[in-house]
Amino acid sequence: MPVTGIHVDGRLDDWPEDIFVYPIRNITGAYGETDLQGADLDTSADLGPTFRVGYNLEEQRIYVAIEVRDDRTHIGIGDYKGTDAIELYLAVRPGHLVNYVLCPPGGSYREDGENPSLEAAPWSGTLDIRQTGARGAVTKEGNLTVYEWALSPIGVSPEDVVPLRSRQTFGFDLV
Repeated sequence: MPVTGIHVDGRLDDWPEDIFVYPIRNITGAYGETDLQGADLDTSADLGPTFRVGYNLEEQRIYVAIEVRDDRTHIGIGDYKGTDAIELYLAVRPGHLVNYVLCPPGGSYREDGENPSLEAAPWSGTLDIRQTGARGAVTKEGNLTVYEWALSPIGVSPEDVVPLRSRQTFGFDLV
């Protein structure tokens, strides 16, 4: 859905009210077994994630917002299994994934504490999220964490920005 006026601040009051909110319902065990195997995330007191996505052709940005209701928050630095986070995978060119990570305040996949961070990309060298122009923000209130992204459609290098247009499709996944 086209969006305008989105400020990446971890608050969703500037998102359109009629934008579709997608439930996240698959628990794949990508990082091992959890106590949620077989749980109905629509009714779970433990976890309830959703996301929404939009784009802005003038800004050439993809916007993604993820809301996670969780009974406990785990904060850690330097250990992807030791902190809550959202991993967003975007492939604007087939076979070329860019993996963005955003953790709650105080958390990071990296020892240096960088948050948000870029954890995988099809280009070699230092993985510096600033190369991509991505912006991420997160807020936490009670048991609800909101993650918000503005992303450029990056392909095989930070310079390979694929122009956005209506009805375009990309590979996309959230973990």
